[in-house]
Amino acid sequence: MSIDIYSTHTLAGVIHNTKPSVPGFWLNFATRQFNFATEEIHFDEVRVDNRRVAPYVMPTVAGKPQRDRGYETLKYKPAYVKIRHTIDPSRTLARTPGEAYGGALSPMQRQQALLAAYMRDQRDAIERRWNLMVAEVMLNGVLTVEDEAYPRQVIDFGRAANHSITLAAGSRWGDSGVDPLDNLEDWGIRVQDACNYPVDVVIMGTAAWAKFRKAQGLKDLLDIRRGAEKVGGLDIAPGSGAPLQYKGSDGNRQFWVYRETYELNETTTVEIMDPRDVLMVATGGLDMARCFGAILDVDVLRADPIFTKSWVTEEPSRRNLLSQSAPLMVPGRPNATLRARVTA
Repeated sequence: MSIDIYSTHTLAGVIHNTKPSVPGFWLNFATRQFNFATEEIHFDEVRVDNRRVAPYVMPTVAGKPQRDRGYETLKYKPAYVKIRHTIDPSRTLARTPGEAYGGALSPMQRQQALLAAYMRDQRDAIERRWNLMVAEVMLNGVLTVEDEAYPRQVIDFGRAANHSITLAAGSRWGDSGVDPLDNLEDWGIRVQDACNYPVDVVIMGTAAWAKFRKAQGLKDLLDIRRGAEKVGGLDIAPGSGAPLQYKGSDGNRQFWVYRETYELNETTTVEIMDPRDVLMVATGGLDMARCFGAILDVDVLRADPIFTKSWVTEEPSRRNLLSQSAPLMVPGRPNATLRARVTA
């Protein structure tokens, strides 16, 4: 019996040993991961009043019984993310990019190289989707899943309505009498009151930063001597091509400027963060989790963030490569973020 060297087990091993080549900025905020051996993802949300203080009583007075904490089970069914490539045997007969003229590789070696390249591309594309999902959840407090092959579904994580702000004319940054620093202080207090953690990261779009950097007193506030060259796995040193810039710290909060676009398809490009927006984050309280549901495939017996398989179509002869994921990014405390649109 012939052995398929591109079996599911072989591919799974390669995927696990392939490091992501395009780490996403937003994924650095998703610090936990859960794999579920079910289609649905379940969470128990416990209602906690962790600022309650013990009451004063006389030594001879009985203690007052306290009510148990309530909880609510939240249930989500993540959408699938799939990407597929097909290798035509005729492609293995032509010289590959970088190969010596006249051809130095055999057709089988070229097929292996094509397969490895497609696997990298598929993993990168899926991780870009994860990155985009984290960004949307942090910016909007909801996740909208919609595509040609998937009906519109909106997952609302219950972020407070006053954590999505649009400044009106006369109160926007750059308008007469408006101090952006006052806004940040007020919004920071709002976030801390809602999640019990202080804001320590402020991310701005390019248009928002253009107004903010003109704020009176900003020069004395920000210390730009303490720079940063990495955020999680993302290299942000000068010349790295990273989509963000570190602008300084006021001792409590880091200030970043971010601009990045993704291609949803051949004709549609999306800007992840609106350049007019400001996002305030209490990273200690966000508790964002990467959650992955089970893949409904007869070849997989466990829950994996990415499941890759390969098979041969006999007539016409083709090798197929498919990568799948069932991701959902869930914030433990949705109110640890606040987004404000500060310019027109």
